[in-house]
Amino acid sequence: PEADEAIVSPMETLNKLESAGDRAMTESWLQVDASAGGMGVAPPALLPRHGIGVLVAIRFVDGLEWHMALIRRIGRDAQGRPNLGLQCLPWPSFSAMVRIAPGENSQWSAALDDEAGWIDAIIISEDTGELILPQGAYRENLEVDLRSELGLQRIRLSRLIERGGDFEWAAFDAV
Repeated sequence: PEADEAIVSPMETLNKLESAGDRAMTESWLQVDASAGGMGVAPPALLPRHGIGVLVAIRFVDGLEWHMALIRRIGRDAQGRPNLGLQCLPWPSFSAMVRIAPGENSQWSAALDDEAGWIDAIIISEDTGELILPQGAYRENLEVDLRSELGLQRIRLSRLIERGGDFEWAAFDAV
């Protein structure tokens, strides 16, 4: 780099991206309490997108990593301010993609992201074998290829843990 170019930290880059464009994509929530499995947060306002069972990504103000959580409670405190109860999912999670294993037949056509048949997914926990799929992608005992920074592996979708408005949280086993 040239001497007059400033070196930008990852945090500066993230803050710039979050403040550009559609500001409605992110909100600043105040953490009001925490437990082993979750936390209470105070959003500036309750919005239609804040619903029980909604999957959200949260990032602490001084951190770069995003954490997955589910909204489990919506309410107001004694002063009438909105609050949300979040169930925090295991961390770290990993961006991933899945595709139907050769020889499998499924109705994934509505969820396909590319011609090769890959759809987006999130590995919630490699240790317990859990991932998030787009709604309609889960089918019990379906074998799929799972691609992530952890590599490529063949897995079998073994159990539906929860179905949300736009996702399915599933358990998987290695094949």
